[in-house]
Amino acid sequence: MRFAGEFERTLDAKNRIVMPPKLKNCLEDGKFVLCCMPSENFIRVYKVDDWDELTDKHLFIDDGVDRTALQRYVFHNSENCELDAQNRFALLPKFIERAGIQRDIVLIGVGKRAEIWAKEKYEQDVVSYEAQPIVIPF
Repeated sequence: MRFAGEFERTLDAKNRIVMPPKLKNCLEDGKFVLCCMPSENFIRVYKVDDWDELTDKHLFIDDGVDRTALQRYVFHNSENCELDAQNRFALLPKFIERAGIQRDIVLIGVGKRAEIWAKEKYEQDVVSYEAQPIVIPF
């Protein structure tokens, strides 16, 4: 099952978010990986198996190239997460800062991943991509 949909949430006082049920249903055992690179203004959410497949494919290739620094960079900017009994999870302060999250959040499904955006930044991004024609190849 792929991530799909758009869901508004609010960050609580302990930096937690309630996972939307439709996104939760995509996760096995409520476990997932968050990733937020310093250059991005949103937080990526991956199923554990998809994250493992992605990192194996791009970071652990046996082709003689040393990817140690890249591995450190990616894994330093990611976190293994699990939903609590109320289907909440906490965001790291560095992720909140990078994504520019104050309080209001939008979670969107993007197929093999979901994304967590500050509501204001997401609304700006939607305006920018809706202004350009998108051709769907199916």
